[in-house]
Amino acid sequence: MLDFAASPKLLLALAIANLPLYYFIGKSFYNTWADFTDALRYFFQPGWLSAVRGEFTEDFWETLKLYLYLKLYL
Repeated sequence: MLDFAASPKLLLALAIANLPLYYFIGKSFYNTWADFTDALRYFFQPGWLSAVRGEFTEDFWETLKLYLYLKLYL
């Protein structure tokens, strides 16, 4: 098994080499960059604020979608 902590240059090279893969899978989750930025906004917005604004359902689904997208890579 390769120890990536001992070779950060290898880890960086793999991350850069996988950027096209991240992009194409991201396109399947989000149709436009605006959809992705909305998901990020909901992710960092407190849940109570979304509930007050009447956006709780959208907040829940967009945050869940972002978690699933990130979980594919971590």
